[in-house]
Parts: sequence; C-alpha cells; structure tokens
Amino acid sequence: MLNDPRLESADARTKNQALLDEVVRPVFAEMTRDEAVRRLLDVGVPAGPVQTSDDLLACPQLEARGVRVTSRRN
Repeated sequence: MLNDPRLESADARTKNQALLDEVVRPVFAEMTRDEAVRRLLDVGVPAGPVQTSDDLLACPQLEARGVRVTSRRN
C-alpha cells in the first residue's frame, strides 16, 4: 500500500476510499477499540476512541463537572 499511487496523497485516498476501506477495515475489525487506538498512537497517528453512550454515562469527569444529568421517566 505504501507504494500504491492510488493512495499516495490525501486527494488520491479520498478518490479511492472504497479500496482503502477494503484493505483497512478487516485489519481493524480484529482489534478492540483500545488496541486500535494504542497501535495508531504508537506509530504517530493522532487517534482517540469514539465514546459510546455507556462510556459517557460512566464518565467520572462528566459527573464531577455536573455535565451529566440524571432524569427519571414517568
């Protein structure tokens, strides 16, 4: 992939997104979210996890800052 002219620039990768997805998706599908983020960061790729609703509800920072509001349904 490193020498593939279809992927040599950001514009080329955008034009060939289907090809890139075809190659990259199966690799990341085998990893946990945390493993994927760690591996990307280890090679200098800026990355961070996408938070789920459950992640946000369990986030102590949001609770400490008063961002999270608990409500009760009737």
